[in-house]
Amino acid sequence: RPPRSTLDRSAAASDVYKRQDVHHVLNALERQQSLAGFDYDSDDSDWIEIHNRGTSDADLLGWHLTDSSQNLTKWKFSAPISLAADERLVVFASGKDFMAPTGEFHTNFKLRSDGEFLALADPAGTVVDSYSPEFTAQATDVSYGIAVKERETAEGIYFMATPTPGVANFAGFAGITVTPSFSVTSQTFLDEISVQLSISDVNAVIRYTTDGTAPVETSTLYTEALTVSTTTQIRARAFRSEFVPSEVVSETYIELASDVLQESSNLPFIVVDNYQQIVPVD
Repeated sequence: RPPRSTLDRSAAASDVYKRQDVHHVLNALERQQSLAGFDYDSDDSDWIEIHNRGTSDADLLGWHLTDSSQNLTKWKFSAPISLAADERLVVFASGKDFMAPTGEFHTNFKLRSDGEFLALADPAGTVVDSYSPEFTAQATDVSYGIAVKERETAEGIYFMATPTPGVANFAGFAGITVTPSFSVTSQTFLDEISVQLSISDVNAVIRYTTDGTAPVETSTLYTEALTVSTTTQIRARAFRSEFVPSEVVSETYIELASDVLQESSNLPFIVVDNYQQIVPVD
């Protein structure tokens, strides 16, 4: 039978990679990355990585990238760009639609954080590789694409906790852990306050810190409500086996001196706390 023209990313991994003649693939993408000054304009643009999995050089002149299944030629490589065997090319999905003096390509569309269709098409407008019907919702500083999970050998479409634009992808994860919630938002208090952390995923655990650092897998495990009796910033993160850790969420609770309530002013108060740190003065 004729080979399929599209890799269906919603299919099982075993089906996705039956097509051996696909030499150019959408190897990775990232939405909401925070690598300051990453692109030519020093903007934190979305990016797409194309990988030449073939054994010979290829020129992408006239090829297309698109985020619309109704317009497969939405953006075109308008200049020659040679991609050697096993080489990767990073294209910025910035919406700027230009080529920088450095040879950096920018598409005329951006990537949606909640997921959308994405495809690579040849000069004739035939889809060679795609995320169809759409790639899944994305998170900040987490890439998504072709990878191999730890202790496995079969490729699949996974999330990667460490984005690697332009080089081979790191080990993949099945998903992103749900972000934990606080029972009490940031506020001031006089005596003490009780704060509960919760998460909707029963397979995940919450770890937290109170020293301002981001929680890691060895940070304190949350097991019961936290009693806050002095100015404290609680930072929390959820962890689940074979999943990328959740985003870090923080809330700050500032203890007020009792005499503050005796102050009277027609102007709003601004409460500043240095967390017992020395603040240099110029």
